[in-house]
Amino acid sequence: MRTKPEVHVDQAGVWYFRTNPIDNASILNYFKQNLKRDEDGLYYIENKFGERKEEGYIQGVEGFPLVISSLSTDTWKAYLECDVQVNLDPDWIGKQASTEPAYFFYKDDSTLWTLIQMDGSSQAIPARLSGPCMASLHDILEQSDAGLNLMLPDGSVPVITRDPGDFFQKIDLTPPDPSDNPVE
Repeated sequence: MRTKPEVHVDQAGVWYFRTNPIDNASILNYFKQNLKRDEDGLYYIENKFGERKEEGYIQGVEGFPLVISSLSTDTWKAYLECDVQVNLDPDWIGKQASTEPAYFFYKDDSTLWTLIQMDGSSQAIPARLSGPCMASLHDILEQSDAGLNLMLPDGSVPVITRDPGDFFQKIDLTPPDPSDNPVE
């Protein structure tokens, strides 16, 4: 079943229900853990109730919906603030972003970000690195004439300057029609 909850993510990455920020940590974590993108790039929250499944298409995502709080550079596991672990694969990330292989991208406001694959999502979801997570990379980040690079034991990997805008979805605050949220 497809529904339209009145949920969106603003440019600062704050999640809202209607005009109110979502402050309840367990609800916010649930939404983040179940965030997906369909084949058309639209965001939805997948809810499962036994045999039933609901896809709640949200009103838009104009900022990073997910934050990486820490990562392991030994295994390239990223730990999201919503208690989800994902593996970072530079070939997959580069393919999703239409770039060469990369672990991270650099946004012009000094934000490091990447793309992650949430279970069941058809498309990549952008996630920014938290400040402490970015700081933890200081030993392996190096600036050169060619740009920023991750210095790894088997060679360097570029940190590509790229705007994440094409992974976002413009917010439409039009209230849903009652038929958009049927009651069963």
